[in-house]
Amino acid sequence: MLKTFIKILLKFLLPNSIWEKRSPFFEFLYEKFEDLMILSYGIFYKLKQPKYFFYPYRHVVAINYLKLVIRFLEEEKIKYFITAGALLGALRQGAIAGGAHDLDIGIKESSKDTEYKLNIVLEKLKKKNFDIKKLKGGDSWHARRWYLVDFALFRKVKINNNHHWTHNNSLDQIWSVPESSLDELKKIKFYDFYIFAPSNPEKLVETIYGNDWIQPHKKKQFKFF
Repeated sequence: MLKTFIKILLKFLLPNSIWEKRSPFFEFLYEKFEDLMILSYGIFYKLKQPKYFFYPYRHVVAINYLKLVIRFLEEEKIKYFITAGALLGALRQGAIAGGAHDLDIGIKESSKDTEYKLNIVLEKLKKKNFDIKKLKGGDSWHARRWYLVDFALFRKVKINNNHHWTHNNSLDQIWSVPESSLDELKKIKFYDFYIFAPSNPEKLVETIYGNDWIQPHKKKQFKFF
């Protein structure tokens, strides 16, 4: 909705010669406005929770969104765990990897009504002013209130007579790990609390990022420990 408003405003204000080449400028403007809004959320949470005052603001927003999501997931008795960049960062530095541009949550399809329960969680987030979007492939969802929360549904399937937990993401990629990696979950340190992760977290991270996942990107990253 905000993008539509900015588009109408820019069309009114900008000369036609600039408007015709609007796409890069429009995306840049929206990106900066989005970052400003996330910054404002981060400042609000830092003032509300002084123990996070010296954390990077995106990480502070991620922590607060994570706690909200966990509350909703636990209310519906959904088995969840951190995945992708959150899991990668938890193993390497105790915090989301990189600049914490999104938060990745994995969901285990532990019963036939798991997806139904997940939709209840998404509806609760919608009532908290999150924009909900189901992505290509059908097993991924975005929940955005300026900052992005990704949900990935993992299903148990049989591959070559062995059971695996798999997730078909929106990029037509399949993340697959042996059933033992996700049948049981364990809690690992994440910032100043503990969060559920696969019992063999390294296996899932290796599946997503390759064998050299242990090496951080040269870009500066926030480390909790």
